[in-house]
Amino acid sequence: MSCNPRATPEMLAYALMGARAHLADFARLFWGIVNPGVRMLWNWHLDAITEHLEAVTRRELRRVLISVPPGSCKSTLVGQMWPTWEWLQHPERRWVFATNALDNAKKEAVYRRGIIQSHLYRRFDPPFGGVLRTKNVLTVRNDKNGVYRGISTGSSITGDHFDVQVIDDPNDAQRVAADELDAVNFWYDNAFSSRKRMDAALVVIQQRLAKGDLIGHIRELIEPDAVLEIPMQYDPRHISQPTKIGWRDPRTRAGQLLWPEKFTREEIVTARKTLGEAGYRAQYQQRPMASGAGITFRRQWWQTWTERPRDIIAWTATVDTASSMRRGSDNSVVEVWALARGGVAYLMHLDYGHWDIKTKITKILQALDLYPECRQVAIEERGEGFAVADMIYNAIHPAGKIVKRWASQASKEVRITLCAPLVESGHIVVPAGDMAGPLIDEACAFPEGEHDDMIDAMAMVVSIWNRELTGAAYADRAARSTSPDVESLGGGATVRRSNARTDGKIRYGGRRANMGGAPPRRPPVWYD
Repeated sequence: MSCNPRATPEMLAYALMGARAHLADFARLFWGIVNPGVRMLWNWHLDAITEHLEAVTRRELRRVLISVPPGSCKSTLVGQMWPTWEWLQHPERRWVFATNALDNAKKEAVYRRGIIQSHLYRRFDPPFGGVLRTKNVLTVRNDKNGVYRGISTGSSITGDHFDVQVIDDPNDAQRVAADELDAVNFWYDNAFSSRKRMDAALVVIQQRLAKGDLIGHIRELIEPDAVLEIPMQYDPRHISQPTKIGWRDPRTRAGQLLWPEKFTREEIVTARKTLGEAGYRAQYQQRPMASGAGITFRRQWWQTWTERPRDIIAWTATVDTASSMRRGSDNSVVEVWALARGGVAYLMHLDYGHWDIKTKITKILQALDLYPECRQVAIEERGEGFAVADMIYNAIHPAGKIVKRWASQASKEVRITLCAPLVESGHIVVPAGDMAGPLIDEACAFPEGEHDDMIDAMAMVVSIWNRELTGAAYADRAARSTSPDVESLGGGATVRRSNARTDGKIRYGGRRANMGGAPPRRPPVWYD
């Protein structure tokens, strides 16, 4: 609860008792002191942050890294509420607060002083006599030798040592060039990290900006006691491990928002468009890319369809099987694609998840039931793919459908990269709505993303059609086939540049198609 002017003495006494014992209650009570006139909207992530800060106060944790989206009240909790709450228990502790700009450091110092000097704070009967007068607005001292000192990143702090080191947004969001990130990291290594007393604690909280920002740098140097990563949208493919105090993200649905009362889905869509995929992924999802990553596919390239395509000349289902069912590991993927005259490939169906082999079979059969026109299934020839291919063959062979085991000696990166000009030119089209969202996200994060299963299945169908739809390939494939129904499209596959047609024309059963229309920007390479 916040401080209610109509509260009875008994209500206030209970509120003060709870606030002294729990940082979350303290933050609620003093919200109006630092945010007058602003409605308080409490959320579960604020409990998560305060619980970890309390563990630092008890020294159950000493090195904590927290990454949250912008606007998540991180400075209010870590830079204002926590230190003033802790002085009620440990007034002797010396604190240093570093942030990317001196003006921000001054603002936070004023808020801390305002809390301590408030009438409400004095109701706690704090165990120190008061705040000593200092000429420097950045410094607050008490009569127990406790101190709050605010600085900006890059500042010199020689001569002082601290019990608690707090770094809040050390990197400016507008200054993320490699040399500027390196400058902050150099300052931390050589000026800041050693300015600590025995049993000191370190808390770094920021919105991620790049792989090489300060949190990324510190994680390469030390093993932190806790890493609290809270993305704006829940992604079951990227789940951080439970922290030492047992906290884990309570969300369960993909795309579930962090704080819907404050950040609506419309605002998130706008932020994504404004920042671009790399910026949104870093600042809002806490999964920054390395410099230069995420440039193979652009989000604005993707075109969508709303009406079922006509003049379809080929259907193929592609399956990428994953061996692990652990959360956060690669997904198994089932996609159904249709090729129309004019060489436009339409994604018709996408399903993915962590499935056992029985569920994989069920998912493939369900996709084929949805699209009975699809009479061909290509399954990547690795891991469980061999067993899945045999089981699917037994299930669909009586209906005259075929299963093809697919492999390629070309790297996944090459296969996927060759799809980029087809997406840009509108020759790979996905359905409007939410179904294709994960595939587009995966593509826009490539090659730095943690997963690429969906776009690899997309690259599989492009590779197959570019090979199959070249008339000369049929005789070659028939000569190598060991079974009329289960064929290896890869076999001892090599990159065959001789199969590429420089005019971009390809054939399917004697009918002309044009997979990609005009020749792509990069020379095409067709795979077996």
